[in-house]
Amino acid sequence: MQLTGPELEILKSLWQQQPLTGKEIHQRMESLYGWSYSSTRKTLERMAQKNYVSVENARE
Repeated sequence: MQLTGPELEILKSLWQQQPLTGKEIHQRMESLYGWSYSSTRKTLERMAQKNYVSVENARE
Protein backbone atom coordinates (compact mmCIF):
# COMPACT_ATOMS: atom_id res chain seq x y z
CA MET A 1 0.00 0.00 0.00
CA GLN A 2 1.31 3.42 -0.92
CA LEU A 3 0.76 6.57 1.10
CA THR A 4 -1.10 9.49 -0.43
CA GLY A 5 0.50 12.95 -0.31
CA PRO A 6 -1.73 14.12 2.56
CA GLU A 7 -1.12 10.92 4.53
CA LEU A 8 2.61 11.43 4.20
CA GLU A 9 2.31 15.06 5.36
CA ILE A 10 0.34 13.97 8.42
CA LEU A 11 2.97 11.35 9.27
CA LYS A 12 5.76 13.91 8.81
CA SER A 13 3.98 16.20 11.27
CA LEU A 14 3.66 13.36 13.77
CA TRP A 15 7.29 12.34 13.33
CA GLN A 16 8.35 15.90 14.18
CA GLN A 17 6.07 16.21 17.19
CA GLN A 18 3.72 13.83 18.90
CA PRO A 19 1.16 13.50 20.14
CA LEU A 20 -0.87 15.99 18.14
CA THR A 21 -4.58 16.60 18.37
CA GLY A 22 -6.84 16.41 15.35
CA LYS A 23 -7.14 20.20 15.45
CA GLU A 24 -3.38 20.65 15.49
CA ILE A 25 -3.01 18.33 12.51
CA HIS A 26 -5.85 20.15 10.77
CA GLN A 27 -4.09 23.51 11.14
CA ARG A 28 -1.12 22.10 9.25
CA MET A 29 -3.26 20.43 6.59
CA GLU A 30 -5.43 23.50 6.12
CA SER A 31 -2.39 25.63 5.31
CA LEU A 32 -1.08 23.03 2.82
CA TYR A 33 -4.30 21.86 1.17
CA GLY A 34 -7.03 24.33 2.13
CA TRP A 35 -8.94 21.48 3.73
CA SER A 36 -12.01 21.66 5.93
CA TYR A 37 -11.81 20.07 9.37
CA SER A 38 -14.04 17.20 8.24
CA SER A 39 -11.57 16.33 5.45
CA THR A 40 -8.74 16.11 7.95
CA ARG A 41 -10.80 13.95 10.32
CA LYS A 42 -11.84 11.60 7.50
CA THR A 43 -8.22 11.20 6.41
CA LEU A 44 -7.18 10.45 10.00
CA GLU A 45 -9.97 7.88 10.30
CA ARG A 46 -8.81 6.15 7.13
CA MET A 47 -5.20 6.21 8.31
CA ALA A 48 -6.27 4.60 11.60
CA GLN A 49 -8.14 1.87 9.67
CA LYS A 50 -4.93 1.19 7.73
CA ASN A 51 -2.97 1.14 11.03
CA TYR A 52 -0.81 4.09 9.95
CA VAL A 53 -1.74 6.00 13.11
CA SER A 54 -3.41 5.26 16.38
CA VAL A 55 -6.19 7.46 17.65
CA GLU A 56 -6.89 8.22 21.26
CA ASN A 57 -10.11 10.06 22.00
CA ALA A 58 -9.81 12.77 24.63
CA ARG A 59 -12.14 12.47 27.58
CA GLU A 60 -13.27 15.47 29.52
